[in-house]
Amino acid sequence: MSPSGTTRTSRDVCSMSAHGVESGCGAACVRQMMPILLSYGAELNFKNCADLLAVLQGMTLRVPRDVMARWKAMKPRKIAMAFEHAEAIVNEGLARGTRRHRSVAIGVAAQFELTLAQIDYIGKWERVKAPRAARTGEIIKGGRIWRPGLRYEDFLPVMVLDMTRSKTSRPGVFDLREYPLLMRALEAVPEIERQGPVAITDSAEPYKKRYYHRVYTELAQAAGVPKGVWNMMARHGGATEARKSGASIDDTAEHLQHANPATTKRFYVEPNIETTRRVARARRVHSAHGSTLWRRFHSRRPRGGRASPDPAHRLE
Repeated sequence: MSPSGTTRTSRDVCSMSAHGVESGCGAACVRQMMPILLSYGAELNFKNCADLLAVLQGMTLRVPRDVMARWKAMKPRKIAMAFEHAEAIVNEGLARGTRRHRSVAIGVAAQFELTLAQIDYIGKWERVKAPRAARTGEIIKGGRIWRPGLRYEDFLPVMVLDMTRSKTSRPGVFDLREYPLLMRALEAVPEIERQGPVAITDSAEPYKKRYYHRVYTELAQAAGVPKGVWNMMARHGGATEARKSGASIDDTAEHLQHANPATTKRFYVEPNIETTRRVARARRVHSAHGSTLWRRFHSRRPRGGRASPDPAHRLE
């Protein structure tokens, strides 16, 4: 039974989850979704949801390997965001003009140009375990608390952002005037709205993660951006562009607020064709030079088979 009173059968849930995929994928999807749906029902005090959830948690539900393989095959390959992708999404969001679309446009620019993690931009909603007063920047509403993401007070009026990354506690300082795409998006915000959280919905509340994803997908599709360019790949794309532009791996790691440059190199910088081209060209030059020396050496060898003792004929 849904909150609206409409009864959902397993066939309905399968249809909604599978989106026309083979029945095996749909059934496996239902098995994955059931604990989530039952948890939601238990929160709303629907009868027997909590009991059934306890039973399911004691069971082992495995997705068959062939079904998992089909799922993975259906997923579009993740693609690092490029500048043209970010620009197209920002343009689309600003053109629509609403708070929710403008916030996602700013977010894409911040994630790509500042290489911010999504959570550091939109913040995070969590349950309040015990009643307490909100700390600086926090918002408490309906039994949940918003852990601050990016706020206008963090960088106005000097347009310098001094922030610590939530995941690694690494500090970072950014002069926002050096990031043109982000500046254009921020300038589209009416001055009266430049306070509090930056990532807000039309009701001026901080975004929840799933809704942010939904609006991002809406803008990306409207802008003609490939499906494989996920929002989470904006940060990766910014790192890849930095390396392509000639920034050192140490500078790129510091911009990403990584403690270890090896993390940047392994997980964030996408394979770069310019790098392989440079290596190939260097090897080609080296091979040509080696062949020239080899021919020169053999042209000076005596017919007896032994090389001349003259040091000038030796290869260094």
